[in-house]
Amino acid sequence: MASPLKRGFVCILLVLFLLLLAIPPALAIGLSGKSLSPIIYVPGKNIINHYFVTDTSLPVQISVGGDLSQYITLTPLLNNEFDLIIQFPEEFIPVGTYSFSLSATEIAQDVSPGIGSLTSVSKRIIVEAYSFDKEITASLSAPSVNENGTVHFTVNVESRTYSDINSINAKIVITDAENATLGEVRTNTKALPALAVETLAASFNTTGLRPSQYHARAYVQFDGRQKIADATFRIGTMDLLLLNYTAVLEQGFSTFQAMVFNNWGNELRNVYAKLLLPELSENQLLLQTPSIDLGPWQEGVLEGITKIDLPEGEYNGILQLLFEGEQKEEPLPFTVVQVISPEKIKADIELSRRNMIIQLLAIGVLVLIVCVLFLLKRTSQRKLTLPLAQAHREEL
Repeated sequence: MASPLKRGFVCILLVLFLLLLAIPPALAIGLSGKSLSPIIYVPGKNIINHYFVTDTSLPVQISVGGDLSQYITLTPLLNNEFDLIIQFPEEFIPVGTYSFSLSATEIAQDVSPGIGSLTSVSKRIIVEAYSFDKEITASLSAPSVNENGTVHFTVNVESRTYSDINSINAKIVITDAENATLGEVRTNTKALPALAVETLAASFNTTGLRPSQYHARAYVQFDGRQKIADATFRIGTMDLLLLNYTAVLEQGFSTFQAMVFNNWGNELRNVYAKLLLPELSENQLLLQTPSIDLGPWQEGVLEGITKIDLPEGEYNGILQLLFEGEQKEEPLPFTVVQVISPEKIKADIELSRRNMIIQLLAIGVLVLIVCVLFLLKRTSQRKLTLPLAQAHREEL
């Protein structure tokens, strides 16, 4: 008969084997195809969409479930490809949001590859059924312009009804950061057929307004009803704005970055920065970044490597921004910290690995103790049971 220690060792191996089986597979089945969701329900409409099943070498079962599945068929899976076919009936269905799922599931072969190794994937597709009540969605586009330029507003209107809308138009109100009204313009008027999309336009002259960010609100009127759409735009001038920067620098060689923004509608060329520290000596230069070009209204990063020989602490620097022959200065407080040596990082990693090994060993020992105690208990119970059984037989 096997010893308790040997049984405990076998028990530990069994536990480790089960843990390995619980690890999920590295790859999972995939399902790719043109995005359908959301689908607008139109009576009599037919839709065909092609799909590919990927990342599997096993047989696959495809299926559809959920709302409206009676109108959906799937072609046979051939070379891991198939078509989804939707054939809506000629009549309208109740208003609401419907959904169905398209699934691909791996099928186990005769020889099972392992516990938990079969995967599946599903796509949820939404179908929107509208009503005959007149409804729209609207969005407002407001491009940024240079100082004294003209903003060309665009209102995009999409019908969400099976009824024609006789008239759509919009009033656009322009306000500043304090919500003070600066002016308003009106768009042209159009008809909007059922389930169609239309565009309305209007222009606003910004002469006399200072460079800043502004807000526009469109009040879209359609057959006695109203929708609101909002947008923001900038009036710009040739300027470079500092958005963010590296506020902590390490002693030794350190990377400095400054995120900047071109605040006008033309290209800015030869854009670069100088990091100065006037508090130690007169405009001591710590860094000059390479130059870049920025497109209209574009963000960019000015980056360079500098050597920091300063003690740890807080400093008040100055960042000079240079562009197109122009120059501006921004205050730049930053902190110098001591660099963490690679040896310390390596030592911390090694300590973390040792702690992990100790924890795993502790868990293994605990499992071993539990198994050994369990086996010892069973062994002692058998030893107590055998003499009692033998005495009982002798009495008989």
